[in-house]
Amino acid sequence: MDDVPAWNEDKRGLFSVKSAYRVQLEVQRRNSSSGIATSSRGAIMGEREWKSLWNLKCPGKIKHFCWRLAHNSLALRLNLQGRGMDIDTRCVVCSYQVEDGSHLFLHCKQIREVWLALGIEKEREILCGTRSAAEMVSECMHMEEHKKLVIITLLWNWWNERNRRREGEKGRSVAELAFITTSQVHGFASVNARMSHSEPATRHRAGRWTPPERNVIKLNIDGAFCPRRKTGSWGFMFRDFEGEVIAAAAGNMP
Repeated sequence: MDDVPAWNEDKRGLFSVKSAYRVQLEVQRRNSSSGIATSSRGAIMGEREWKSLWNLKCPGKIKHFCWRLAHNSLALRLNLQGRGMDIDTRCVVCSYQVEDGSHLFLHCKQIREVWLALGIEKEREILCGTRSAAEMVSECMHMEEHKKLVIITLLWNWWNERNRRREGEKGRSVAELAFITTSQVHGFASVNARMSHSEPATRHRAGRWTPPERNVIKLNIDGAFCPRRKTGSWGFMFRDFEGEVIAAAAGNMP
């Protein structure tokens, strides 16, 4: 039998904003009873913020990642130490600072460069002023729609990048991570634009990315050149039949 995604907090395995809100209230109740101090905004994301998250036009795995981030349940090294594990708490990426969510997603040297490359440095600075993971995600949900998508897609890609490096794989460059994030967000927008139109799907088939067969890798290439500036850029991406990025690269042409 194939594995299927299911929501553990519902007997039918179906996710709803109401059930997520109920879980968050229970977390808040347990924290209060155990004497854990929380800020008024960082303690809980309201129903409006949860709806904003679950209504985003992106894959469910990215939304679920944000849910885990907001609940501080990612396997960050500082979190693992707090659960009783005897572990080196230094950042997997830089091996310098303690790895908590604030450092990994907002302050680590390379991720700061990716934020800058994506043109969202101002948004990063705003999120640096939040006091908890939940407050950071909540603040993000109040931003402009496209910026929200770029930010959560970047955070998700960076978490995957961190895990790849933990397993000893070669790290991707700032340009590669920015290219992957931009390409994915563009892909989300293209798919949703097609779905929002009433024309038959066959009329849009030419512009839609289609996955390869199982056990086959697909290569997509793109490039652009500005005659006035005499500069250009290029990028490519290998993806499997599930759309997962296997390898990617991007760069500039003088």
